[in-house]
Amino acid sequence: SIQTNFDTIKAQLQETLEGYKGIVVDENTIKQSKADLADLRKMSSEVDAKRKEIKKQWDEPYQEFKAKCDELMGLIDIPIGELKNQLDGFEEKRKAEKESHIRELYAENIGEYGDYLTYEGVFNPKWLNASTTDKDVVFDLSEKITHVRTDLDAIKALNSEIEDEVLAAYKNSGNSLATAIKKNSDYLAAKALAEKNLKEEAKEEEVK
Repeated sequence: SIQTNFDTIKAQLQETLEGYKGIVVDENTIKQSKADLADLRKMSSEVDAKRKEIKKQWDEPYQEFKAKCDELMGLIDIPIGELKNQLDGFEEKRKAEKESHIRELYAENIGEYGDYLTYEGVFNPKWLNASTTDKDVVFDLSEKITHVRTDLDAIKALNSEIEDEVLAAYKNSGNSLATAIKKNSDYLAAKALAEKNLKEEAKEEEVK
């Protein structure tokens, strides 16, 4: 602990500072007030200087102890680094092997929907976790396939005259059914307008 006569110094300081209570600066006391301000700042600086001196003394044994601890930790870090590098290598190898297996699961289950669900598009990084099973991967993939199958059934139910274009719009939009339906709706609207214009032109010809 730091031993000091703090209470004595504090009592003396408070006695000295009593003379500054209620002090008022006016035209006649400006010079003295500036001197008082300088004295007070000097007192504060002396206290802070003492604090820094004690802190330096206090820190010296700690810094020496810290250096020794850093040396010990440096020795321990050597085998830590070696073990970590090897474990990271095994983990990368495990992930690579599992990723290769997941590609096989994808190929086995994707069926006719590969154009709409590419491997890169459906892959989920969590599938590489050691806790993720083949069942989990197939389940996730099946959900995506079911969603696309339902969308494709809805598109086919439109009986669109431009079904290939509608399917292309669906695929190119990242499997957005709304985009596919809009593509067909826009076509029907354009077709209706064209037919209306033809009828009006025909009527005009009859009048002539």
